[in-house]
Amino acid sequence: MQKNKFKAVIFDVDGTLYKTDKRLLEFINNWGIDKVANCLNLDREQAQSLLSAKKKETGSSTKAMKALGIGDMSTISREVNTASAPIKEETIQKDSRLVEMVERLKQAGMKLFTLRNGIGEETVKTLRLLGFTDEARGGAVEVEKNCTRNKEELGPSFGPFEALIRTVETGRMKPDRAILDNFLNRTGLRPVECLITGDRVDVDLIPAKRLGMKTALAVWGERIELHPDVDFYLESIYDVEGLLI
Repeated sequence: MQKNKFKAVIFDVDGTLYKTDKRLLEFINNWGIDKVANCLNLDREQAQSLLSAKKKETGSSTKAMKALGIGDMSTISREVNTASAPIKEETIQKDSRLVEMVERLKQAGMKLFTLRNGIGEETVKTLRLLGFTDEARGGAVEVEKNCTRNKEELGPSFGPFEALIRTVETGRMKPDRAILDNFLNRTGLRPVECLITGDRVDVDLIPAKRLGMKTALAVWGERIELHPDVDFYLESIYDVEGLLI
């Protein structure tokens, strides 16, 4: 395969652009259990069992809580991000190596996008923590405002990324294939021209693979089993550059 085959890269964010700290994962998991327990007047064991079963059915914790009547996806997403913000600020570090690599991909002509289950303003905050900036486009404050506008469009731009692809704001979340269908329709790209990266095969990669995109799994040193829907395995996200330029 020629390295110049791809025209676009779609990056998952959490767990892909950085290795998620276990403290953050544990906090988010416990937050969901406590939220279900408090809203439905259950003990923690009952809430954990109910949330786990509904998550298997719906594909995500946010969808599961919505299905259980906890709230709409935007509200749930904002609440968990607000609650977990201090841990994120403590555990997500600026990564100049990542920022420089992404800039090289941009300079090489790659179209770059992010696709994250969450509201756009939270994606901006995470990218800022990693060291990405948007001064050239007029400042991140305006970008954050734009994250709640034009909900029918693909998403706002930020720094080197042409769009932070909308999910929660449109009522959809990965692994909903309609998100990627809309992406292809709006960009005019063909599936074979796109590489998608993620850290979860079922949520991030399988829907893309079914559409004909190539997939890359960021493992961050974890031992995993080979999967037929994964085309490339990345020891870390930095390895994606070798596939592209």
